[in-house]
Amino acid sequence: MNTHTLFVAILLVGAVQSRRVTQETYDIFFQLIEPYYPNCLVEAGITPGYAKDVVITAFVPDEANVKQYFDCLYVAMDLFLENGEFSREKVIGLASYMTEALVDECMPLTEREVLRVDKSLALANCLINALAID
Repeated sequence: MNTHTLFVAILLVGAVQSRRVTQETYDIFFQLIEPYYPNCLVEAGITPGYAKDVVITAFVPDEANVKQYFDCLYVAMDLFLENGEFSREKVIGLASYMTEALVDECMPLTEREVLRVDKSLALANCLINALAID
């Protein structure tokens, strides 16, 4: 790898790592998930610290346990329709930061996925990244 490529790679990594979800946004999110949080942590086999870091750092890894965690939360919050797709109206109604424009940006990404856990990961990734700030 030449020096120029390495420099660009370092800049890109730094830019990605500097994006964060604000504490205020995280607090609203946590209030939504709090009733389901303990059970979903156990079901997914992840720690509270890791779950918080995924949201706060705006980095949603494509890992089975992370998929399971968000899927568990979304099922518990009754966000899926009978056909396995997300209910647009229910997602919009979750929190003040869930605008129609934001949800309409994310819904097509979930519809491309076949498995519900992949739909859950796609929604989490889209929402978290849209809400992250530099």
